[in-house]
Amino acid sequence: MNWDLTITLTGLMLFSYWLNYIMGGPLADPGKVNVREILFWLPEMLARRRLKMLGTLHKIESRHANEIMMTQDPETKRKLKEDQREDVYMAGREFFTWEKSLLCPICFHWWLTLIVGLFLLAFDAMNARADLFLAAFLYLVNHFIIRKIS
Repeated sequence: MNWDLTITLTGLMLFSYWLNYIMGGPLADPGKVNVREILFWLPEMLARRRLKMLGTLHKIESRHANEIMMTQDPETKRKLKEDQREDVYMAGREFFTWEKSLLCPICFHWWLTLIVGLFLLAFDAMNARADLFLAAFLYLVNHFIIRKIS
């Protein structure tokens, strides 16, 4: 059994799930997206980009701007800013196309495994050509695991 290949492919699965977690679960149901996570700026940036292309970003941000400027309480201001971030993200998420494949842990796992697998096969790194069936089996097992936990 090729342990290097096994650990690499399982590590890809764990990485894609971890990345989804620290981005705040961007494709979760509305209300379950965590805007306070470390990498939430990535899905928020993609949503802002989409809304700028449509010309609706300013309208959505201006809805919250007056409330944020008028409040004096820092805790209320922080919550209003989080609500604004979530509203901007949710509005932009409706228009995602290729962005969904980056934000979905299952899709991201597929693309990441494809890229790494092609590299391993092209250069026969980790003896991947000899263990092609093991690699395919590990991908399926990892795929079922990530679908179960996502």
